[in-house]
Amino acid sequence: MINNSQKQSGNTVAIVIILVITLLGVLGFVFWQNVTNKKPDTSATPAANTETVDPYKDWNTYESINNKYSIKYPKNWLALKETVQDGPYIRNFEPTPNEDRGGYPDGYINVRVLLDKNDANFKAMTGKTTTEWFDALGKTQVQSGPITHLPADVKEMKISGLPAKSAKAAFTETDEVVYVLRGDELYSIYLYPYGISSDPTVKLMLDSFTFTY
Repeated sequence: MINNSQKQSGNTVAIVIILVITLLGVLGFVFWQNVTNKKPDTSATPAANTETVDPYKDWNTYESINNKYSIKYPKNWLALKETVQDGPYIRNFEPTPNEDRGGYPDGYINVRVLLDKNDANFKAMTGKTTTEWFDALGKTQVQSGPITHLPADVKEMKISGLPAKSAKAAFTETDEVVYVLRGDELYSIYLYPYGISSDPTVKLMLDSFTFTY
């Protein structure tokens, strides 16, 4: 026969067991919540480097005295200064023409800048003012001295925030010419070889072209 003391002892044990099971369940639930909702610790993550890298660091700047513009070029390139009748020649090395190939060696890049003013000489050469000539470029076939530009070879772009047009120029060699009209002054940036405007270095050079007045 079970007395009251034994009953109370059994009830106590049962209650303790229930409390332990309940506590374990609560602790397990809390642990599960912490694991599933835990956010990654970003306190040790280094801050992103927001410092802007200057693409023109250590580059040189050619500044035209005659025609009031400037253009940047890599420090290991050569710059032959402009004359009264000719623009500067900015090139990646001094070429030695390859007689077997009939032209410049592989890898040679040349950048040359000329300026045409809206004067009688330009109209006599083209039959148009500088503004009329630039507007016709890409719409009809236009002449510039011995050079002919076909509409299919012209594409529009921007240089120094101004409308510009790139064209193919074939004469003694095949160049790409980027024309920029500023007021009624027509700047011609000759690039050799044709298509080199897509080269990353040349593209940076074109992006740096600006006016100094």
